[in-house]
Amino acid sequence: MTLSTDIWKNKCSLFVMLCLLIWMLFFRLTHLMPPEISWDVFGYYLPLEATFIHGDMWLNDRSWVEALNQEHQLTGTLYQISTTPDGQPMYFFFLGMAMMYTPFFFVGHAIAGMFGYAQDGLSSPYVYSLIVGCLIYGFIGLFYLRKILKHFFSDQLVAILLIICVIGTNYINHMTIKNLETVNVIFMFNAIIIWNTIQWYARNELKNMIVVGFSIVMMALIKPSEVLMISLPILWGVSSKQTLLDRFKLFWTYRKQIIITGLICCVVVAPQVTYWIVKTGKIFYDSYKNPGVGLDVFEPHFIQSLFGYRKGWLVYTPVMIFALLGFIILFKQNRPLFFGLFIPFFISFYIIVSWSEYWYGAGFSNRPVIVLYPILLIAMGYFLQWIWSKGKILKVGITLLISFCIFLNIFQWWQYRNYIIDGTRMTKEYYWKVFLKTTVDAETRDLLLVERSYYPDEVHVIHHPEKYKSKLYPLKEGVYSQKTADEFIGTMTIPFHELTKKDHCYVRFQFDYQVQDSTNLDAFFSVMMNRKNGDYNNMYFRLNTDQTSWQHFDTVYMTPEIRNVKDDLKFFLWNPNLQTIDIKNLQLEVFERKG
Repeated sequence: MTLSTDIWKNKCSLFVMLCLLIWMLFFRLTHLMPPEISWDVFGYYLPLEATFIHGDMWLNDRSWVEALNQEHQLTGTLYQISTTPDGQPMYFFFLGMAMMYTPFFFVGHAIAGMFGYAQDGLSSPYVYSLIVGCLIYGFIGLFYLRKILKHFFSDQLVAILLIICVIGTNYINHMTIKNLETVNVIFMFNAIIIWNTIQWYARNELKNMIVVGFSIVMMALIKPSEVLMISLPILWGVSSKQTLLDRFKLFWTYRKQIIITGLICCVVVAPQVTYWIVKTGKIFYDSYKNPGVGLDVFEPHFIQSLFGYRKGWLVYTPVMIFALLGFIILFKQNRPLFFGLFIPFFISFYIIVSWSEYWYGAGFSNRPVIVLYPILLIAMGYFLQWIWSKGKILKVGITLLISFCIFLNIFQWWQYRNYIIDGTRMTKEYYWKVFLKTTVDAETRDLLLVERSYYPDEVHVIHHPEKYKSKLYPLKEGVYSQKTADEFIGTMTIPFHELTKKDHCYVRFQFDYQVQDSTNLDAFFSVMMNRKNGDYNNMYFRLNTDQTSWQHFDTVYMTPEIRNVKDDLKFFLWNPNLQTIDIKNLQLEVFERKG
């Protein structure tokens, strides 16, 4: 064997990884999507902006955030700000991502000062510094992924698995143009956890346990449910009741390491706990207040998350079917490793598909599953290793099928970036209409799900009667007919499933009203969706109170993504000034899209 072939045999994966890293760097820096620090990323970044730019570390004043958003248009609504029990503003997201951004924030701040850019936290030096920083996190993740895969497979197979990961899956989108989001960092930490778990069980060294503990805590500070990844180091190599008992005996033997690691983890989590105590007086406080979206563990969306056209993982990232098949091979060939990988994977995947908004906003394919790829690529490696030990026909056939899956992933990603595949509104009919197409016409776009970010008024519905059918909803006699000076007048609720059997409808409200005194009077018609733990998609329509004669009110409310069909449509008149308002002739009309 010559020197060159020997190097290729043992360094092939290194060469492939370096090529992929160079491509990722070039592609990312040439594909900026301003404003980069926006929406969720703005929420993760907000503690840095508040602390070091506006001197409001605890976020006691939201007015500067509102002004900043007004100037830079960073987000549609300020959902990135939650509230304390007494209604004071606080950070919506945990501090994990802000902690990961911190070193690159200071690099950007220094560069901005040196070269005369605005030191406002949002100018170009900050943006580029964060992008490069998160690329570094992505590179670290791939570095550890290669180390993990080389522990199990030949260098050539590792090279193939790296190519599949980077260009054959939705990793390609969320580790490049979307690399400021959480999946990039969590992917890195999961790879670090797996590698250091392997090393700890081989050598039982304190440094590896500390790294595992630190990584789990950091992931939990980024996305709380990731704390469940603690199951991986615990179950690694466990295949029976006896091996599980032996595992806990081993932990007892190294209890000093566990205590030291625990103390270090307490230091890491201290900033978050301190913030909760200062803002709420509690050691733990759930700042994620969004009744419309949440974890419904008894209503998982397995089929939609895997095969649904809206964001189905295996529809848009089909190559990962071979990773799932790999668990079967892994079970047969290496049962201790199977349990150590499959149980953490299944727990995490179950949490992912149990999120009520199972499509996870705009993005390509099923975004949160990316963080599990360090696990899944081990399983895929076992599958490919098994296939390549079989006959030539099967080997060639599977290789061609994987190649097509990689091509389909790349092409669909191109469609996504060119707005042919929609990030949130895909349907079965639309998917097959645009399958392998490079253009799309307006008529085909009508096959998409309704645009939820657009709240049409009655003109939109009434001027397109051919698209809708309507019905008058019967209301109880006497509702809204009395004179009253209450703050909340005539509250009514109607279960969503009684309004429509479809996923949305438009509700038109009409009534007549008269104010007795127009001096300093504010009044609003309020409509929202309601469930046990709160209201969501609240809309407030101001009434004209400048005159005392009878006036007619007419508006349309579009129902949002419904968390549960048993949620109620809730509406009332909000009369904060407690002045008398006469209301009569309330009418409710429901519009459904035909077909």
